[in-house]
Amino acid sequence: MGVGGNTVGDLAARWPSDVLALNPDWLSVMIGINDVWRQFDTRLQTETHISVDEYAQTLETLIRTTRPQLKGLVLMTPFFIEPNRAEPLRAKMDEYGAVVRELAGRYEAIFVDTQAPLTIS
Repeated sequence: MGVGGNTVGDLAARWPSDVLALNPDWLSVMIGINDVWRQFDTRLQTETHISVDEYAQTLETLIRTTRPQLKGLVLMTPFFIEPNRAEPLRAKMDEYGAVVRELAGRYEAIFVDTQAPLTIS
């Protein structure tokens, strides 16, 4: 049910119809690229920015309310095709990815680090 350009807030608005109404056994979630990207492509439109705290709170609410009815959950990090961890957008993406890692551990989800293959050691 991916929708290009959506943020975690958009996902939350779609959650009842796109997830809950379908009563899935398994669910995979990958969200966050646009939450980060908007902070860089629309720097002056701060009303479109989703802070890491808002991202974490919104994503956790969705997971917490849905996890009990699932057999399995897969959480995937957002990613940016940039090997340099110091690059500002990449560094911000890693912050949001850390939220996903923490939530995957807390809610016994399968964690997929989609950023890892794009990193040069």
